Amino acid sequence: MPLKRRRLSLGQDQPIGIRTADTSCSSAPLQSVDPDSNCALLSPAPTVSQDPTNGERSSVEHAFTPAQAPGGESRVRENSQRPASRPKHKIPKASATVDWNEIDAIEDYCEHGLRKVTPYDYTYQTYAKGRWIGLTLLELFTREFRDQPPSYYDQAIRSGRIRINNAVVDSSTCIKGHDVIMHRIHRHEPPVADQPVTVVHETDDVMVVNKPASIPVHPSGRYRHNTLLHILYKQQRYVQKAECDLFPVNRLDRLTSGIVILAKNLATARQFETQMKGRTIFKTYLCKVKGSFPIGVTWCKEPIKTVAHKLGLNAVHPDGKPCATMFEKLSEADGYSLVQCKPLTGRTHQIRVHLQYLGYPIGNDPLYCNEKVWGSGTTADQLKQSQIIDQAITNLTQLEAEKDASVASVTLTHSTAVPECNTSTGTTPNAGSNLTTESPFPGFDASCGQCQQYRRSPIPDPTPDQLLLWLHALEYRSEQGWVFATDPPAWAIDWP
Repeated sequence: MPLKRRRLSLGQDQPIGIRTADTSCSSAPLQSVDPDSNCALLSPAPTVSQDPTNGERSSVEHAFTPAQAPGGESRVRENSQRPASRPKHKIPKASATVDWNEIDAIEDYCEHGLRKVTPYDYTYQTYAKGRWIGLTLLELFTREFRDQPPSYYDQAIRSGRIRINNAVVDSSTCIKGHDVIMHRIHRHEPPVADQPVTVVHETDDVMVVNKPASIPVHPSGRYRHNTLLHILYKQQRYVQKAECDLFPVNRLDRLTSGIVILAKNLATARQFETQMKGRTIFKTYLCKVKGSFPIGVTWCKEPIKTVAHKLGLNAVHPDGKPCATMFEKLSEADGYSLVQCKPLTGRTHQIRVHLQYLGYPIGNDPLYCNEKVWGSGTTADQLKQSQIIDQAITNLTQLEAEKDASVASVTLTHSTAVPECNTSTGTTPNAGSNLTTESPFPGFDASCGQCQQYRRSPIPDPTPDQLLLWLHALEYRSEQGWVFATDPPAWAIDWP
């Protein structure tokens, strides 16, 4: 069925109204919006669903997880098939305390349709982990953080860029308990799409936005200021200084677009926690898959396991965690199908992995629709075989190594290297200065290896295809009566 920009049919009696630019604030709790406004909230969703195994109707309860895996799938269970164990629901974690001096000091600009951040000095710091105690400082970095050669870390220690307790030490210094490890770098963040963050709904207690693809929700890995939280802090200014933090209630993968709910205080976060525990939140996604997806409703209940944590690779596996996703084909054209997805559990990359297993991967998925990783013509049964999974891990490891070799970086690219919850500092040197031969671009630092490499051979900007996954979080709704919905993305509009 066709999708139109202002009206969207999802097999329900009522049309979904879209709020695209509501920035009004009020102190009202979560509640239905005036039906006459440009956002009509639907009545609570039904509490029964077609059973995916025997066709009988059974009660289904829905849950909203506070810390979602990339891809943004929800955690839901069926009464009759509750897992023996499941993670406890926790209050969504707040963003780190906002350093407004850092936020204000960072400069960003738009170039070629991309939002870029001027390179800046940044200090990662974290307390020593138990497994680090007794290692020398050089051993720690060469073993744990292999994105740089030992020679880089040795030089960084000698120059004082890597320190212990803010003191310059020798590379043979051993790590002790309670030591604070510090690493100062000249940080280069990858660019993201220069698209506005649209506010879907906002009160004094909650903000709901339509996150563009390519933007991470919170600081992690190589991203800090090119993240949803920092963009909202710096550009939108919906959160005033010292007034509140933002608690990401749900998290979408960097390449996934759609609804992100942000609580503005702990009390509101607890309200969402109550709804999570009550299994009263429903989620709907849209995706564009490769091939002619079957007509009607299709279920996939294959267990999923993370088979390579560092690579972020997941697969259907007999030892995986139980999960279920409901799919329904909406339309088809030019070798692709538009599919509605309703995940009933929240495993990492669940929608993407289940679609791959069914033989209809998301058409531009760089991980699960990649013949360089999985080979060509791999069947569902083969995807469960350990040798196929092992080969995929080997292939992906090689591809990542080639990518790392082609783009030299002196940043700590692994999120495990420097937990974002710890205190950090950041300033922008040379920002706004006139460009000269000695300073070929804003933020240039002659002592930075990445700056020098970029001056010799500029790194190409990512293409639009590299910044987008055909997966969109279209709607979040609760039995409490609220519904947050977005316009369908451009790739999902005007299908036959």
